[in-house]
Amino acid sequence: MFSNALLIAAAIAQLPILLMYSRVMWNKGHYQFFPLLFCAVAWLLYDRLSKHKKNTKGNWLAVGLLLLNLLFVFLSIAVYTPVSVIPTLIIFLSAVVLDRYGFSGFWLALPVIAILLFVTKLPTGRDLFVINELQFLASQLASWILDSFSIIHFREGVILVTEKNQFFTEEACSGIRSLFSTLAAVGIYGLSRKYSASRQIFNLFQSIVWVIAGNAIRVASVVYLADHGFEQFSQGTLHEMFGLVTFIGIFGVTLSVDRVIDIFSRGSKRSAYGESYSESAYGDVAYSDIVQSKKSDPEVESTEIPAENPKPKFLNVALIGLYVVLILFSTRLTYAKWNNFDRVRLDISELEPISESQLPSAIGQWKLSKFETQERGDESLFAPESYIWYYERGNLAATVSFDAPYPEFHDLAFCYRGIGWDADLNHSYTDGSEDGMSWLEMQKPDQYGVVYFAGYTNDGKLARPANEFSPATRFYRNIELATGQLAIPNGDVNRNGEALPISQIQILVQSASPITEEETAEIGSLFNMVRKQILSSPRFSK
Repeated sequence: MFSNALLIAAAIAQLPILLMYSRVMWNKGHYQFFPLLFCAVAWLLYDRLSKHKKNTKGNWLAVGLLLLNLLFVFLSIAVYTPVSVIPTLIIFLSAVVLDRYGFSGFWLALPVIAILLFVTKLPTGRDLFVINELQFLASQLASWILDSFSIIHFREGVILVTEKNQFFTEEACSGIRSLFSTLAAVGIYGLSRKYSASRQIFNLFQSIVWVIAGNAIRVASVVYLADHGFEQFSQGTLHEMFGLVTFIGIFGVTLSVDRVIDIFSRGSKRSAYGESYSESAYGDVAYSDIVQSKKSDPEVESTEIPAENPKPKFLNVALIGLYVVLILFSTRLTYAKWNNFDRVRLDISELEPISESQLPSAIGQWKLSKFETQERGDESLFAPESYIWYYERGNLAATVSFDAPYPEFHDLAFCYRGIGWDADLNHSYTDGSEDGMSWLEMQKPDQYGVVYFAGYTNDGKLARPANEFSPATRFYRNIELATGQLAIPNGDVNRNGEALPISQIQILVQSASPITEEETAEIGSLFNMVRKQILSSPRFSK
């Protein structure tokens, strides 16, 4: 068995990455239930293992898992990503259970440990993709509901416009929060009831259906209520409470369907409540029955893998030493990252304003027709602050926008998809170059569009998309921070070491006919001239 000292050192080594993970996830509404999930997993593990016979011999598979955990902890800290934190924790818990309770205890605990996957952060921006798709789905279904009640409106992407108001189906209304939290709640409920695997899977799938339906009804209800004098339901406390009621309703409907199925399955040999029959409501053998049969069948018992000899003491000491080094490494790096990790935004008043004269009245054949500024709330699909110049040339109109503040490179593809465009994102960045850019090739019914954009830091340097930073670049920078070779930032940079705030320059050109390659090249040239002018503004003179 692992020594207590080793398990304590290993547990402490998990804390810095869990601390980092907690701060990131608490800023994301659809993951904010994770503390309750951790408590539920701890309770279920205690319930399943407290009376289980402990393993008195060592297990070399547990040693392998602990070594794998060491590697994952190191990589999670070195690359500093929350994506691998939950898999790392799962490996650690599996190693501990396997060492202390053997294979029989491990199989009992595995479904409970696996429930942690519900709070695993999706990689490579998949969170935003899911949010975006759910926003579209909720908006479309809500529009159909409003049509069925003859409420006059039209939909543009995730925006519903009525005769009186305009409603944006924001992230909170998309269903992402109730989706993740409902899946976790249904999973916990099924584990506490000792449901079979097939019943668990069915309940998870049916809950997705109710999440989609429930949030579509919620969006339609908010539009209807706000349009009939109850604007308080569209924002603020009542809006949040309405979301909570929606979640409770979705969970209640899911359990109601589960109970109806249980009623119809009374004639089967085993009910869903784990009564002492041989089959489950779906004909599956529950794992608790397998464990019981192993205890009563000496032949089954004899097929278990024999216990290994106790591990030598030097292995425990070596692993303790590795974990202590890792604790020192990760503690220093977490301290260095804490002040600037996931900084959301800066106050607009901290930024130097931009004047209309920053861009000329004519750029080549493009003539300035209008200038305006816009300040938006945090719930807006677009930037908190924008300076907008409108240029025209022949049959083309170009919208030049300077947007801020952002905590990192902002992917405009999500914004334009949110208002109904099909947008293909492209990047052009090279190492050491400050003239990189991103662009969108867009289309929607009877309209075509091109967007060029690039972000710049507070000191005028090009801000790159996260995927343009190689893992090696992040790795070496974090190693330098952890070992003291790089000074600890004072809170005015983001996770990529870029000076905050990030300001973004973009040009949008729309046309009723396809935009030719020649016109696209001209738009790119216009973008280069525009950003050269804007980068000379007082905002970047510091």
